[in-house]
Amino acid sequence: MINTIGSLRKMTKRLQELGAKPELEMLDLGYLMIVNDPIKGGLVHDLLLIQLCMGWATSRRTIC
Repeated sequence: MINTIGSLRKMTKRLQELGAKPELEMLDLGYLMIVNDPIKGGLVHDLLLIQLCMGWATSRRTIC
């Protein structure tokens, strides 16, 4: 899945039209630029919901 800044602008605008509050995911600190774009463009007027998806090394096995 590839989301360009242009496609993210379209999706954010549509979510605003529907009255939904967008939740933005940040997979690394480089996403700060992408998160800032809808703010500068006036597409996000409320507080943002930002999900930080910062992984760490861990085992995939579960221990019971």
